[in-house]
Amino acid sequence: MADSFVGGLIALFVATGILIRLPLVGVFLIALGAFVPFPPAVCQWVSTSPECKVTVGMDSEIPIGWCVYGVLVVVLIPLGMEQSRRRNELYNLVDSVSFYKAYHSNAINEAIHLCCIPTILWSAIGILSFSSPVFGAGGAATLDWSALFAFMYAQYYLKMMMPHSIPVAIASFGLVIAAWVTIHTLKPELNTLCWIHGVAWVLQFWGHGVHEKRAPALLTNLSQALLMAPLFVLLEALFSLGWAPALRKQVLASAQARIKALDAGLKAK
Repeated sequence: MADSFVGGLIALFVATGILIRLPLVGVFLIALGAFVPFPPAVCQWVSTSPECKVTVGMDSEIPIGWCVYGVLVVVLIPLGMEQSRRRNELYNLVDSVSFYKAYHSNAINEAIHLCCIPTILWSAIGILSFSSPVFGAGGAATLDWSALFAFMYAQYYLKMMMPHSIPVAIASFGLVIAAWVTIHTLKPELNTLCWIHGVAWVLQFWGHGVHEKRAPALLTNLSQALLMAPLFVLLEALFSLGWAPALRKQVLASAQARIKALDAGLKAK
C-alpha cells in the first residue's frame, strides 16, 4: 500500500503540473482516465488493484447541492485558467494580485476575507476528502479529489511565486499541502465542513455588500478570483511585515488604476 501511495502521489503531482500549465490538456487526460483503464503496470504503481481508472464517486453520502458546487468549481477553474493562459495573464503576479486587491480595498471587507479565505480553502479540501480515491479501488484512500485539488493550488502557487521569492514559493506550496494533511489527520465531519464553508461564503458576500459596496471579484473572473484568493491572503500578511516593498508598490498602483476604472464604469451606467 505504501508503494501505491508514493506512486499515486507522483502521478497526481505530474497530473496537476500539466493541469496548471496546459489546463485543457490536463482536464482531458483526467477525464480520459475515467473511461479508459490504466495499463496493468501503471495500476500496480498507483493502486493495489490489477485494474484501475479515475473515479469521481463519493465514499459517503453528500448533499446534491454540494456535488453540483464541486463539479462547477472543478470544471470552471481550469476553463478560466486556459482563458488566462491565452491572454498571458495566468502567471502575471502583479496583474493577478492587483485584480483581486481592487475588489477588496475596504479595511473591514479585507479583514473578513483574510479570515474567511483560508477557512474556505480548508473546508473545500475537507468536503472533497469524502470522495473516492482518484485511482479507484485499491488506491490510497487519502489520494482522493481533495489531493488533486490541493496539489493543483499548491503547484500553481509554487510556479507563480518562484521567480519572485523561492522561500515564499515553498511556503505557499507547503501551506496548501498542510491544509490537506490536517484534514486527513483531524477527519472533521462532512456536515461540520459544509456549515463552515457556507458561513464563510456568506460572511464574504456580506463584506462586499455592506462594506465594500462592490460585487465580488469572482463575478468578473471566477477562476482568477478563486485561484488568487489564498495567495492574496499570504501576500497581504507578508506585505504588512515589510516584505518586498517594491512589489507591494506595484500591486497598489495597479490596484488603484483598476479601482478608478471600476468606479468610472459605475458612473457611466
